[in-house]
Amino acid sequence: MPLHTSRSRRSQYWVFEALARQDQACSRLMTVPGIGPIISSAMVAAIGTGDVFSKGRDFGAWLGLVPKQISTGDRTILGKISRRGNRYLRVLFVQAAWVVLVRIKNWERYGLRSWIEAAKRRLHHNVLAIALANKLAPHRLGGAG
Repeated sequence: MPLHTSRSRRSQYWVFEALARQDQACSRLMTVPGIGPIISSAMVAAIGTGDVFSKGRDFGAWLGLVPKQISTGDRTILGKISRRGNRYLRVLFVQAAWVVLVRIKNWERYGLRSWIEAAKRRLHHNVLAIALANKLAPHRLGGAG
């Protein structure tokens, strides 16, 4: 990649970040681990104020980060993730979860160490990334995420 292209992309990113920091909802979202200006602005563009979601589980379900449930009688079988909702936003949240998982030093700072270590013992690493993406998905833009 030519040097000038890399420099222009970097400057575009800084402009993008400055614009995202000016928006109150975007800047609040950027306090969530793994979420930067790209994810926060995409989320604000997709769901606006987020008032349609009463809790984080609803937003995770809308994104398609929860498993499909098949119920018969008293048995509930959990399947693959539903993959409903905004595909681009779902992919961004999964990438953010991978970033958080790779940066082990930051787990303690965000209060995720005990949860990730417990989940790591029982889940495959790909399933863990999806579960963390669902956990990172804030439920409201107007309130505390």
